[in-house]
Amino acid sequence: MLERPAGQTLLGAEFFMNDQKKNNTLVVTLVTVLVLLMAGMMLMNHWLRREANKIKDYSKKQPVFAVAVQDNPSSAAGSQETMQGEVIRRARVVRGEEYIENIFYIGNTEIARFKESHEGQSDFQGTIPDGKVNFVDEYKNTRGEEYYKYGKRHGESRSYYADGKLKAEEQYRLGRLMLKKEYYNDGLLRFEVDYEDARSWGDNKEVGVGKLYHRDGTLKFEWHITRSESPGFKKSYNKDGSLRHAAYYDDFGRLIEEKTH
Repeated sequence: MLERPAGQTLLGAEFFMNDQKKNNTLVVTLVTVLVLLMAGMMLMNHWLRREANKIKDYSKKQPVFAVAVQDNPSSAAGSQETMQGEVIRRARVVRGEEYIENIFYIGNTEIARFKESHEGQSDFQGTIPDGKVNFVDEYKNTRGEEYYKYGKRHGESRSYYADGKLKAEEQYRLGRLMLKKEYYNDGLLRFEVDYEDARSWGDNKEVGVGKLYHRDGTLKFEWHITRSESPGFKKSYNKDGSLRHAAYYDDFGRLIEEKTH
């Protein structure tokens, strides 16, 4: 067998060791790069989460707007008392029609308008900010608060007499009135209605479950026109609480029976 010279063996071992060192250096370099990349990604994710939380916290802060409601169309838009950024809602009754036209302003600039009737809102134009809106009805001398979502009243609404006593409470569902209570200025309940299960009889407001009271708290008039119960009825009462008149209706609003006492 031929023997390899000793010098040649040492030279091969040296080459092998150099290659091994190069490989080790490459591995160390790759691991270092990966570690740095992972650290950078972690720092970037931490920064992105922090910025996202800032945006989320900011978005939760709903703006509150002061709104004045007026039936007199000549005084709302040009009022010198209008504050910078204040939203003014002017409610104009359209004569000969059964709806109210609401116009919203910031300063002298109109930002939105819609028509309003018992059926809800229609012909919407512009943008109304979501969230709480404080309003003042200068014609009726009342003030209160309401909420908007997607340009429609949504949630609770309250109005107060000039002396601060509660006048009315309402509950809306995306523009549709669901519940309402009105109070006399002495705090006694005057009127209440629940439209949750109400039948649809056009513009007839005496649907759902409603009651009207005298000032002394005795029942004056009531109706019960719902989809889940039939027939429906309307009843009126004397001051002593005795039944005065009753009328019963089928599911289509046709009078079935009428009684007078």
